[in-house]
Amino acid sequence: MATRFGLSRNPKYLFLLSFFLFELGCLHLAPFVKRNSENVNKYYLGRAGTDNFQELIEEILLRYNYQIEYFDNGPISSYMTTRWKIRDPNTDELGKGFLEARTRIYITGRIKSGTYDLYNKFRYDCYLEVKNQVFNGEEYIDYYKDENFRNDIEKIVNDLRTNLDYEK
Repeated sequence: MATRFGLSRNPKYLFLLSFFLFELGCLHLAPFVKRNSENVNKYYLGRAGTDNFQELIEEILLRYNYQIEYFDNGPISSYMTTRWKIRDPNTDELGKGFLEARTRIYITGRIKSGTYDLYNKFRYDCYLEVKNQVFNGEEYIDYYKDENFRNDIEKIVNDLRTNLDYEK
């Protein structure tokens, strides 16, 4: 059976046609997608209640000398940003000639739908993103290749996961 424009009304055909048109519509976005390893520094931490999200994470970050600079509590998510932690460069960073290093941590808590309970609270899915920069004599540049830096961040991530409801 053909329609007025000669197209079939077969559901498989319509599905394939709409999928093709969707992909074609998104094709122009490909040059704008960052393909570097930026997402390597994001970690899933687990779940926290909206009642203790800020206090619990802030307490743990303070153990590692990270102070909260910014906190925003929105209708479906909360965000925490630490101040830049200025630190001495690790041995690998010094070996590459970097004079100074700084690290900043971003925590995001997104409300998990369907988790509202009798005590008027939701549960957050919590994520950590870290930004590490080193000073090369002229400017700060992103740098994530130092093994000591990664180990330090892994300690923080594991500490947060231990205190949150973390499931792999």
